[in-house]
Amino acid sequence: METDREITEPLQILDEMRSTGQLCDTILRTHDCGKFLIHSAVLSASSPYFKVLFTNTLGTPHKKDILIPGITADLLQLIIKYAYTRVTWVTVGNVDVLLPAADQFNVIGMVKDCSQFLIDNMDLENCIGIRQFAQVYGVLDLEKITTQFLMKEIVQVLETSQEFLELPAEELVDIFAADDLNICHEEDLWEAIVKWIDNDPEDRKHDLLRLMQCVRFGLMDVTFFIKMVKYHPHVTEQSNCRPLINEALTILWDQRQEKPLIDTKLISPHLIRPRFPHEALFIFGGWNRRNLISLIEAYDVRADRWIQLDINDPAGPRSYHKIAVLGTDVYVIGGFNSVDYLNTVWCWNIVSRHWREVAPMHMKRAYVSVALLNGMIYAVGGHNGRRRQDSAEKYNETANQWTVIQKMNYPRSDASATVWNSYIFIAGGFDGFDCISSVEYYDSMSDQWTLVRPMTTGRKGCCCATYNNMVYVLGGCDGSSRLTTGEKFDPMSNTWSEVPEMYTSRSNFGMEVIDDMIYVIGGFNGLSTIVNVECFDWKTNEWYHATELRFDRSGMATCVISGLEHIREYLYKNRENLLEENRQKLVGVSP
Repeated sequence: METDREITEPLQILDEMRSTGQLCDTILRTHDCGKFLIHSAVLSASSPYFKVLFTNTLGTPHKKDILIPGITADLLQLIIKYAYTRVTWVTVGNVDVLLPAADQFNVIGMVKDCSQFLIDNMDLENCIGIRQFAQVYGVLDLEKITTQFLMKEIVQVLETSQEFLELPAEELVDIFAADDLNICHEEDLWEAIVKWIDNDPEDRKHDLLRLMQCVRFGLMDVTFFIKMVKYHPHVTEQSNCRPLINEALTILWDQRQEKPLIDTKLISPHLIRPRFPHEALFIFGGWNRRNLISLIEAYDVRADRWIQLDINDPAGPRSYHKIAVLGTDVYVIGGFNSVDYLNTVWCWNIVSRHWREVAPMHMKRAYVSVALLNGMIYAVGGHNGRRRQDSAEKYNETANQWTVIQKMNYPRSDASATVWNSYIFIAGGFDGFDCISSVEYYDSMSDQWTLVRPMTTGRKGCCCATYNNMVYVLGGCDGSSRLTTGEKFDPMSNTWSEVPEMYTSRSNFGMEVIDDMIYVIGGFNGLSTIVNVECFDWKTNEWYHATELRFDRSGMATCVISGLEHIREYLYKNRENLLEENRQKLVGVSP
């Protein structure tokens, strides 16, 4: 196989010969007096357009002096330069003309380079313009990537982009109607529509109905809908909006009253069909009543449904393990299999669905705490079958190697770790005698652990997560009972404050942040493993019930995976029937 050097060195020689006119067989001209001596074979190798131009099916000699229409001398010079160097001289100042020129003359390599340049420089303010640019010139790969970015970051784009306000209604409908639109609250979409109309009300009011048809009003808060939608002046002025408003209000009111909808056929299904999330929550293993399990489930946060996967941990059933995610690789670390305390690590690739065993940890660790920092996996504390540990180690994926790092100030198992601002925080746990309240953080630059102000309550089997720039620690056991309480730590002020109590007491549960809310999943309530799931929203400072687990479990490992191109494989499929499922639940019939 030829190396890059073996390819580029001959081209460099040819480029030097071109600069002196040696062995050049063709002159290319432009209308603005550009004139270039070139080797026709070199340009033919980089562009099908030039290959056809320089040859014909009869094999007759090509023209020696050719006028190239529709291009300036500066742009043609860049195309010629690319053909000889395989380097695209693209900048912010020329990409808008260079990419169309490369596309016009079918210089595929330049098109790819210009597209990558735009992708590398894409942000919240210019992604809409880049997407339009890709659509105009038919650059499908660039359009796909910009569309994915726009769908994922839509909330921030609507808040910051001026390009959004200039979009035509047709394109706005195309974006807002998409199932992949990553919007947690349909209220945000309504406010964006009002903002867009108010930017040019006289010309845009007539687009209101088709924009409203993109909004999933059945997922809105009923109070918001009545105050901000039903009685909005734009809506009340247009009678053609009334049927849609009435349908939406029927759904919202019946849901609020927990009444089953009598005639669901009258309801527009799109009004309550959840959009697809861009991330999913996964649960691995744990124990169910008295048995360990290897079952893996996924949670679709928008549909509020659990999906059992046809995948099992090859290490067999285990509990008190943890998970770290690197790209599309899910690392399942340590745990207890009812016989042994484990130092093994298995990796599941979520795209290929293949498992592989990687390097084991130096120490056996059940009840381990795990965090991901700067591309490294950290396994901290835990129980090795004989004692609680103060040791910690980190895993380098590239080298497939674990390295021991500085010990903690206290031994602890059954604690929980999270990352805040490039530091690993670990809270609570059990030292073999007491449920501890101490909290410390690890600085990877200095390889040191530092104690901070302790929690108000000692907790083992608690969970912690970084949320809204705070470290939240919830639940656990204080040595006598399982807890509903929680507290949050502000590292900037080194202070703790209370958070509202959960509905259900729990220890050894799962906890993840997804869709800008904290989810707590299953666990042990002191008597049995449980199926209860709750979510906490910092904006309202309240807990809400979510759909229960399919199976009660505790001591499981959880993770959130985002950015997957094929994430729909792990989401709830029967979204069109959710309204009927909810109706049947209300009337006491299993769907």
